[in-house]
Amino acid sequence: MGSIRLDSRISRDIAMSGVRATTYAEVLEKALEAELCESRIQKDNTARWEARKASNGGGDNKRKLPSNQHNEADKRNKIGSNNYKGKKPYVDHDKDKVYLKGKDKIVPPFRFGVEDVATKMWFHKLAYPGQCLTNSHLDIIFYYLRKKGKYAKEPKVKFTTTDCLFFKTIHALYEKFVAQKKDLSLITAQHAIADYIRGGKMLCGSPWHLCDHVLFIIHMETESHWILGRLNIEERRMYMYNSLSIAMKDSAAIKACQPFAVLLPHFFALFDEFKKENKPVCLDPFEVVKVDGLPQQTSNDCGCFVASFAEYFIDMKPIPPIFDVEKHRDRLAVLFYKYAHMKEVDFIDSEDEAPPKDYVHNHRQFNS
Repeated sequence: MGSIRLDSRISRDIAMSGVRATTYAEVLEKALEAELCESRIQKDNTARWEARKASNGGGDNKRKLPSNQHNEADKRNKIGSNNYKGKKPYVDHDKDKVYLKGKDKIVPPFRFGVEDVATKMWFHKLAYPGQCLTNSHLDIIFYYLRKKGKYAKEPKVKFTTTDCLFFKTIHALYEKFVAQKKDLSLITAQHAIADYIRGGKMLCGSPWHLCDHVLFIIHMETESHWILGRLNIEERRMYMYNSLSIAMKDSAAIKACQPFAVLLPHFFALFDEFKKENKPVCLDPFEVVKVDGLPQQTSNDCGCFVASFAEYFIDMKPIPPIFDVEKHRDRLAVLFYKYAHMKEVDFIDSEDEAPPKDYVHNHRQFNS
């Protein structure tokens, strides 16, 4: 069976997880237990053939598949064969028709601290290029990035992250702030944003004044696009990482960073820890700087790019100009599945994987 050639970091992490570096087809078979919709595909092709046969006045008796559906069964039968050369198996990516009815459930659900995963589609969307990652994917990924930084023996950089709820919260406040002609009374120490800055609201959070950088998950809702924001607290500068860097997208991305750049200086002014030499905190908006030279997406893979940009920064490694999104998705899907399965088998749970009541309440409100 042909194998996928992984870069050293990906190979190392997969080796540590106990998963052999094989074709993704084999990983999918063993890890995700995917059941493709054989009966649906067969039924659809039969219906097309019958319609074609009727339109041709009966035609011959030899069954031929339409050209755009040619031999789907043969493609699936090649999974694991030498002819497939390490590529992922052919899959119909229709989000509602990947698994047979009742076969999508994970029982009991996999526990990932901030959220439980109860469907195989969660892994399917994470694994396959062109699939949009959801709030759930990014919240879980960034939770484990926080743990990686917080519990590392020798962290390379002092950082924390936020979650998707933080983005929603600060954007809602910014809209109200602008509508009320920049009413500063909206910015209080009791606001949820202030709780995040103290290190609360999330599992495994850290007080921001103990960090050098804060990583933000930012969703450009009108563009249906994820970007990464990184605040350098010392420089008072926010860096914007965009994997779809064209003039229109960059303009929208910078606009999406404005709530952070405008409001966070006012929140910092509420905390003595951000004052230097007893001088008041500057209230001028943070400068927003676009990070140039980033690899660019060719499909709906922005969520994977955001997660990888964050991890490269945390590891203090340069982001490569050539980015194989398939390998990075493979790595994430395999590691998360393997870790969740290990937790189920060995009954492993860290202390901060029991969500505080306010987190559960707020998260349910956000998802409702």
